[in-house]
Amino acid sequence: MSFISGVGLTAFGKHEGRSTLDLMSEAAESALSDAGLKRCDIDGLLTGYSTTMPHLMLATVFAEHFGVHPSYAHAIQVGGATGLAMAMLAHELVEGALQKPFSSSPARTASPGRRAIRR
Repeated sequence: MSFISGVGLTAFGKHEGRSTLDLMSEAAESALSDAGLKRCDIDGLLTGYSTTMPHLMLATVFAEHFGVHPSYAHAIQVGGATGLAMAMLAHELVEGALQKPFSSSPARTASPGRRAIRR
């Protein structure tokens, strides 16, 4: 059984001098702390898309920025269903393939959130 074990959010709004990756990092660190996990515990990474930093490989760009080396990184872009699609994929990955927790991020806005999901 998989479940969300930690949640991290950033304040909504304009953040002068802070990039999307900075906000994603803040939310990720908060989610990991909430879940009682460390960066080294992350084995997979899912990200949504960012309207302020469009990139085809946002998951790998974020992984490098955040200093993690996941065995699986995937950016998902399905409009308003991105969060649900990420949760569904996270469940399937945790149940079927990954043995360690991983982090997912709906980075669609300038204020992304992050969830640490564990098996």
